[in-house]
Amino acid sequence: MTHFLPVVINKSTQYIDKRIYEKETKSVNSDRINFINPYTIDLLKRYKKEQLEKQLKLGSKWVKTNRVFTTDFGENIHPDTPSKILKKIVKKYNLKYITFHGLRHTGISHMIERGFQAQIICRKVVHSSVQVTDTYYSHFFEDEFKQAANSMNDILKSTIRKTRFNILIPSIFIKYIIQLIPKIFRLLVP
Repeated sequence: MTHFLPVVINKSTQYIDKRIYEKETKSVNSDRINFINPYTIDLLKRYKKEQLEKQLKLGSKWVKTNRVFTTDFGENIHPDTPSKILKKIVKKYNLKYITFHGLRHTGISHMIERGFQAQIICRKVVHSSVQVTDTYYSHFFEDEFKQAANSMNDILKSTIRKTRFNILIPSIFIKYIIQLIPKIFRLLVP
């Protein structure tokens, strides 16, 4: 069985007046638990090992923090540092430009393409509601709507193959008429 580790997200950092402050997340709903996969766990373990080696080399110069990602001296990194690193990677490997926030959109789009439900995506990325996810990413869900239409088409085709066409249509029509009779009756009778 694959093991995933939970990561609790309940703080953020902000740079004000040349200092980095830890603060609460944007809203109560922003607090969340995400899970990281085994590959990411392995990368983080290797990174931690490298970090411990740096710490041993620097001795008392190392600043102890409770951060996973730090400066070369163990201090808090500037909140813009991940974006700057991403920009360097994009340039070095001649990749299409993307921002850190763009990676978020890419991840969401990928989850939609893989068939994740909007509710799961909403919870993972902490949208205020499923409607927000649907609104921002509705163009990605169009393929799912087409697949749903194809699914209904397949169901009808298989039903028609199993049943004679002339029996299927009247039975659907009769059910519809039976549902309408009380409404029609109310309109006709004063």
